[in-house]
Parts: sequence; C-alpha cells; structure tokens
Amino acid sequence: CMECPAGYVQGSAGSTSCTACPAGSYQNTTGSSQCMECPAGYVQGSAGSTSCTACPAGSYQNTTGSSQCMECPAGYVQGSAGSTSCTACPAGSYQNTTGSSQCMECPAGYVQGSAGSTSCTACPAGSYQNTTGSSQCMECPAGYVQGSAGSTSCTACPAGSYQNTTGSSQCMECPAGYVQGSAGSTSCTACPAGSYQNTTGSSQCMECPAGYVQGSAGSTSCTACPAGSYQGSAGSTSCTACP
Repeated sequence: CMECPAGYVQGSAGSTSCTACPAGSYQNTTGSSQCMECPAGYVQGSAGSTSCTACPAGSYQNTTGSSQCMECPAGYVQGSAGSTSCTACPAGSYQNTTGSSQCMECPAGYVQGSAGSTSCTACPAGSYQNTTGSSQCMECPAGYVQGSAGSTSCTACPAGSYQNTTGSSQCMECPAGYVQGSAGSTSCTACPAGSYQNTTGSSQCMECPAGYVQGSAGSTSCTACPAGSYQGSAGSTSCTACP
C-alpha cells in the first residue's frame, strides 16, 4: 500500500485513492485518515493543504474550519495576525476604513466620546480642544470666545467688550456709559462721576469739559452749568455759584 501524502487522507480501508483535505482544513502528516480543521484565527482557501495561514493584521476569523478571513469593520482594528476578533477604537480615536490595523487619533479641534467610531466631531462654536486624541471639547472661559467650529483655542474679548459666561461664541460690547480697557474681561466699568462715554464698545471714558459737569457714574453725557454758575476745570462733578 502507498501512504496518502500530506494534505490528503484515506478514510476507508481498501481504498485505491486519497482525498484532498477541503478548504478550511489541512493535514501535515502522511498516511492520515482525517483532515484537521483550521483553528480560529487561521484559514486555508485551497484543498490539499498541509497548513493553515494566520489571518493578517486588520482581519480576523472567529470560527474553526474557515477558508477566508474577515476584515475588521470600520471603527474596529486588529494589530496582530492570527486573531479571532477586532477591537473597537477607543474614545478619542476613529477608523473610517475596513481592514485596518490601527486607530487614528482625533485631530486637535475634534473629539469622539464613543468607542468604535468611524469619525470625529468638530468642537462647536464656544468651545475648543488643543490636544489630539481627545474625547471632550472644552468650553471657552468667561472673557474668551470662539465663533467657529473645530477650533484649537479661544480668543480674548478685545478692549471695549466683555463676556461674562463660559462657552460663548461672541463678545458683547460695553454699553454707552461703561468701558473696558483690557482684553479678556468679564465685565465693563461705569464711567465715574465727572466723565462720560456716549458710544458703545469703548475702552476709555471722556472727561466732562470745563463748563460742564456730571455727578453720576455710568453717564452718556455731561450737563452744562446753569446761568449763575461756572466750572473752570474739566472732569468735574458739580458747578460753582458765581460770586
């Protein structure tokens, strides 16, 4: 009798031929009566084979006796050969193609809070993210704003404006009678008595000129001294009676 070669088997006594091991199985010894299934993570697409092949990185096979590997779906990866499953990309990362071995970090300005994702989301206006691979956006602090989505920083409100809430997309102008000389501010300051400001969005108060006064803070104009009184100095709060 002749032994069946590796990759072939003879299951019945007295047979005159050997049978090739089918796809999904193998036999690495001669004279065998049974084929062996490829283990999970390994495949064989051809009949008459003497070994199985590990599924390459980016693919898997979770059943025995298989002839084909399966690609990892988008959002999942596998970095090792011979694997039986794929791993979800963690929060802060994504993978938008099938059959991948590595996840990709979300770029700065973008985030992903869920595992197994195929894309990242732009941080909305009023927020930012300055690092890669992040799962959450950060709100702009009070005094700072961001009007665009997908941003990596916030911008200080310029002099003459303010913002008193977090997560804002726009600064607010100081109203008439109020000013702010510094950037990144959360409030405006009333013009003191003896001064005024008649426009919005201003950084400086203006002194009342000589002959005019203002006794209240936060004013938009000065008042002329009435007949019988005078004021020779600028920035005054009251008139003086004529002698």
